[in-house]
Amino acid sequence: MRKFGEFVDVAFDASDKAAQRVYYGAKDSTKGYPVDIIPFGGLEAPRLSIAWPPDKKVIMNVMGYAEALETLLSVEIEPGFSVPIASLPGLALLKLFAWQDRHNETPKDAQDFVILCRGYHAAGNHDRIYGEEIALLEAVDFDLDLISPRLLGKDVRRIASVGTLEQATALLSDQGRIARLVTHMAAELRATEDSITAAEQLLEQFRAGLTQETF
Repeated sequence: MRKFGEFVDVAFDASDKAAQRVYYGAKDSTKGYPVDIIPFGGLEAPRLSIAWPPDKKVIMNVMGYAEALETLLSVEIEPGFSVPIASLPGLALLKLFAWQDRHNETPKDAQDFVILCRGYHAAGNHDRIYGEEIALLEAVDFDLDLISPRLLGKDVRRIASVGTLEQATALLSDQGRIARLVTHMAAELRATEDSITAAEQLLEQFRAGLTQETF
C-alpha cells in the first residue's frame, strides 16, 4: 500500500510570505495547492506554542494539535492509497484555537466551525443520537439542530487533554471574545432569519457539551 510520505519527492515550492507553507505543483498561490507544515511536540517553547526561525518573532499556537494527531482517521483516497485526516472533534478544536489566533485577520475559522457544528449529527452519528445519546437528544427537545453542536462539544471534551480543555473553556467564557466569535459565526448563517441568535444557540449548545453543563 502506498503511503503519503512516499510522495515527498514530488515538486514543492516554498512560499515567499509564510514560513510554514509550500505549494504543490506551482509556486504561484493562484495555481499551486498550498500545504502548511506545522511542527509541534517536544520543540514547543513556550508550552503549546512554536516560534518560527530564524528570528522567532512569529509565535503560533499549536493547542489541540496533539489531540488532532491522536484521533486521526485513515481515509482511502483511491485503492491502495490512504491519507490520515483529522477527525471532526479534532478539527473543531483546531478551528477554535485558529480563530483565537487570527480572528483579527479573517472570520473563516469561525465560519468553518459553524459548518462542523451544524453538520455533526449527520456525520455518522444518527445511531448514537437515537441510541446511547438519547438523553442528550431529550435535553434539547429532539431538535437535531441543537443536538449537533451539543454532541460535537461532548466529543471534543472526550479527546481534549486537561490543559486544552481548560483553554477552550476559558475562550468560551470570555464575553468579549464570545461576542466577536458570534458575529463571525453569524456570517455563515446569514440566510437564517436571525443569524446572531442562531449563532448564539450553536455556541451555547457546543459549550454545554464541552463543559457538561445542563440548562
